[in-house]
Amino acid sequence: MGGTISGTSQENSTTNYHIGNLCIQSLLDKIPLHTKPQIHIAKIQAIANIDSIDVSYENLIQLAQEAQQNLDSSNIDGVVITHGSDTLEESAFFLNLVIKSSKPIVLVAAMRPSDSVSADGLQNLYNALCLCADTSSRDRGVMVVMNDKIFGARDMTKTQTLNLDAFAAPNSGIFGSIIDGVPYFRAASTMPHTTQTPLMIWHLQPQPCVEIVYATNAPYFEAVLQALIESGIRGIVIAGGGAGNIPKAQRQILKDKILAYKLIVVRSSRVCSGLVLPDSIDEECATIASYDFNPQKSRILLSLVLGYTNNKQEIAKIFASF
Repeated sequence: MGGTISGTSQENSTTNYHIGNLCIQSLLDKIPLHTKPQIHIAKIQAIANIDSIDVSYENLIQLAQEAQQNLDSSNIDGVVITHGSDTLEESAFFLNLVIKSSKPIVLVAAMRPSDSVSADGLQNLYNALCLCADTSSRDRGVMVVMNDKIFGARDMTKTQTLNLDAFAAPNSGIFGSIIDGVPYFRAASTMPHTTQTPLMIWHLQPQPCVEIVYATNAPYFEAVLQALIESGIRGIVIAGGGAGNIPKAQRQILKDKILAYKLIVVRSSRVCSGLVLPDSIDEECATIASYDFNPQKSRILLSLVLGYTNNKQEIAKIFASF
């Protein structure tokens, strides 16, 4: 799926480079796979060689379908996906919800292009391959490997724009570490994933329109909502302040739009950690609490769920239990 991991720069720059210049085989040729006989690359497949900020819902569906077909094969024991870091968390979370397999699925990215002095992509890719080939990686849902850390797809998020240590799992912590190609697990997800969710790839419809709106005490808040409604929006994620707070001046406006247009609105937070729990704001505004899903993951989950149901109570239960 493209990204910095296959990018090259002309001036040894870690910020100014071209995405996806290298094929995956050229990266694999630089990794000492002969030291890990348990790793056998059965297949290399290119889905989309693009910047991850350009990944569309259609790209995600295609990625999920291709991954599922490979995982269903008796000749495949796991799948490693290279991806850009910008939207890595959304793609990983999407796959974590819809893939139906106990086999390992590992996503990996890089923060620096492949030809920079301190490129991290080869080490990350090597770690991802080792993790995927390890039998202890089964039944853990979709995982992400970055900077020697193993993350669960549900809880990881990008917290730094340029630093090598760019990802964290603020609410739950990492699954473990990988050292010299050996994974050391210290945690696992207790929430539904992959085979434990009812969401199916083959039932996915074209993306129900869901967008993120920041809750600000601005006079154009209603105009933004109305423009989204007129564009055919079906759901909105509000990125509130603190624990999902919405300015008092905007609450009645929001409720009126929800009731008039039968919108599903999820209340999340612009803060990168902590919970947004059901409270009086949800009663006042007819919104749904996101719990520990940040705005971008709330958007992914709401988009998927709206393909199945428009029932507010059912959707609220999903956000509470997933």
